[in-house]
Amino acid sequence: MKPSKPDPFIEQFFARIPPKTAATFNPNQLDILKQTFGNRASKKHAVDLRLSMPFPKGGFYWVLLMGREKRSRDRLQQERHKHPLWTVANGLVISGFLLMIATALLGTVFILEERTDVPTNSEINNVVKE
Repeated sequence: MKPSKPDPFIEQFFARIPPKTAATFNPNQLDILKQTFGNRASKKHAVDLRLSMPFPKGGFYWVLLMGREKRSRDRLQQERHKHPLWTVANGLVISGFLLMIATALLGTVFILEERTDVPTNSEINNVVKE
């Protein structure tokens, strides 16, 4: 009989638990674990950006995942309660992003005005006064 091909999910699972514990699982339990957790590992997102930023006392990571919503309403409500959007840290990050976007837009407008010789408000007011 030909030996079965190693299962990547099972190998990764066993790599994370002590060998004595791994030896206690029977094939039926492993199948149920794979059904439960294996689907989560294989899901693909339309956008999957991951960035790790090292700092002297540890690092930070950024993850941006986007895709079609497949969670049930109950699960969404549970996750909103568990991970609220409006926290101090989230507010600071959102404010920082909005500030960066506003600065970029204003800088773009300024550069376009300089290059195209579009009159600014103060120049228009001077012409109207004359």
